[in-house]
Amino acid sequence: MRKRLKKGLSLVLTFIMVFNVVFSFQMEQAHAKINVNNDKLPDGYVLVKKTDKTIAPGISETEIVTNTTKGDKQQIDYMMEVQMSKDSPTKVVASYGSNYDASSWELATMAEQAKGYEDYMKKNGIKNETVVAAVNADFFHMGTGEP
Repeated sequence: MRKRLKKGLSLVLTFIMVFNVVFSFQMEQAHAKINVNNDKLPDGYVLVKKTDKTIAPGISETEIVTNTTKGDKQQIDYMMEVQMSKDSPTKVVASYGSNYDASSWELATMAEQAKGYEDYMKKNGIKNETVVAAVNADFFHMGTGEP
């Protein structure tokens, strides 16, 4: 029993180490394009932190934290990069509220819009559609939700 447990743990640790090496290499590849440094910021601002995350294959998010040199005006910005290619299953879609087919529009949270898209796809026989990220672009009338 003890020997099997040791062997199992060894296999799990080996898998984790290999996965970590492969995954970190892919993250370096995906984020090589987004380059932010102090000479690209407005006068008086400095880069505090830049964090890159892979959301899904071909989709990455960058969080950029800047502040004034006095430290009194912190700003947090998020950028998303989507690698689109002919063979990629990734796509960018617009939403009109929780009703994805755009027959009407409404004000809805991003979570409601994502669920509406996934529900619409499932209802129409497309089962492999999963929303992994959403961007609230605010290009709508704030009173009615009209695009």
